[in-house]
Amino acid sequence: MLAAGCAHDHVHVLVRLASSLSLADLVRHLKGASAHELNHDPTTRPFAWQVGYWAESLAPADVGPVSRYVLRQRQHHDASHPSELWTPTIPST
Repeated sequence: MLAAGCAHDHVHVLVRLASSLSLADLVRHLKGASAHELNHDPTTRPFAWQVGYWAESLAPADVGPVSRYVLRQRQHHDASHPSELWTPTIPST
């Protein structure tokens, strides 16, 4: 994962996908693991992901600009909701 950012109703992730992993498997793992964590946290209400996803490939030169876009999702979609405030991070490689 190169970057992740979310709004109140959707998530953007930028990943470098190994040729040995299908996009569908990656999405299944991301959605499954995050739903599992949320649903095993007694402080959150039941959670389920919407069916489907959207994906697009990009050129190496676009990784920087797209990373910045992904990390700014809170500001892009209105950071005024206190229950949604978070700190974006770029995982180390």
